Amino acid sequence: MSDSPTDAEILLKVSSLLDAFRTDFIEYLEPIKPTTRNILVRIFEVWRQANLRRLVDLADSAHFQFSQGRLVPGCTLTRALYETIAIQYYIHKKMAVHTSKCEPEPIHYLLATAIFGHKDIPDWQSPPIQVMTAIDHLDKEFNGCRSEYDHLCEYAHPNLKGGFGTYVQQYLPNLETKFGMNPQALKMDTWGLGSLEIILVVASEIHSRLNNLQPEFVSMAMKYAPDHLH
Repeated sequence: MSDSPTDAEILLKVSSLLDAFRTDFIEYLEPIKPTTRNILVRIFEVWRQANLRRLVDLADSAHFQFSQGRLVPGCTLTRALYETIAIQYYIHKKMAVHTSKCEPEPIHYLLATAIFGHKDIPDWQSPPIQVMTAIDHLDKEFNGCRSEYDHLCEYAHPNLKGGFGTYVQQYLPNLETKFGMNPQALKMDTWGLGSLEIILVVASEIHSRLNNLQPEFVSMAMKYAPDHLH
């Protein structure tokens, strides 16, 4: 008898993890006096909330797709979640260093890039943080995240896993073929749901680290950030 959790048990754990994240949702931030110090802290608060909601939105949607036995959308959404958590990890790692050195300016640039960076406007002043750089940083501490991410990428692309492997069952030698939604009855846990659980556990740790860093960062910003732009 296997001790491995069932798909239903993993889905329940994922739901529990998501409920924990939702407890930190903020609906509104009061107006502030727009000094450089206050703006820096506000940018951090906005970045955290935007990414927390993105995390829950992606994971909740992936959870639903896996519960319906739909591998391709479930894995594709989970892949985006890995990217989101990797960026969070990367930003926390950099912020922790700059906070300990009392360097507010690099944090301002880092957070501005995280919030406003994108690729679809030529010559935009804030290029996005490179996802693969962040994934590799994450994998150095949480070994295996890169291999999970690479596996999920296979479902995001229309190749073996993301096409034939998901929608086709074929028999040799006469090539009798059946089509459908996961006709091979592949287990969600093995092929994607397990990856969702893994990254949410990692996300919980990073979320806790950000919570712990926030008071130290705010104190540093209030003391060392210039009160006015020069």
